[in-house]
Amino acid sequence: MNKKSKKISAYMTVEISLLFPLIISLLMCIIYLVFYSYNSTVAFQNAAICALYGKSFSYTETEGTNCVDTMYAVLERLNQGQYIALDCLNQQVKIEGNHIVVKQEGNVNIPLLNPEIMSQINFSEGVSVNKQNAVFYMRQIRKVKNYE
Repeated sequence: MNKKSKKISAYMTVEISLLFPLIISLLMCIIYLVFYSYNSTVAFQNAAICALYGKSFSYTETEGTNCVDTMYAVLERLNQGQYIALDCLNQQVKIEGNHIVVKQEGNVNIPLLNPEIMSQINFSEGVSVNKQNAVFYMRQIRKVKNYE
């Protein structure tokens, strides 16, 4: 029985050995970008929902700390189980004058990377919302101005 042997030239083997690391590193970069963009988008979405939730409160300056505590609880509930490959998440809720500021920062944890490099790869998303009395706002919209 004659077996036909298939001959492959040596340059093909060298070419593949050079291409495979490039392809694998490209795939790792794409996976990292997907994790990064997903976590950044979810952080922005949850910060915006929390800021709008805080805007719906009608409160005075003495009740501001109670509002901040409630907004932290809402933000914690929104963030639960939402992120992929997240190393740490820092949350900040502040009431500054007439604005509600919600900010989230985190590090994306990619396996195969040096920990020193991973500490530099982070995202930061924040939202600032102007607090306003809803009843006053609706009355301002309904006013009809006479243009003469």
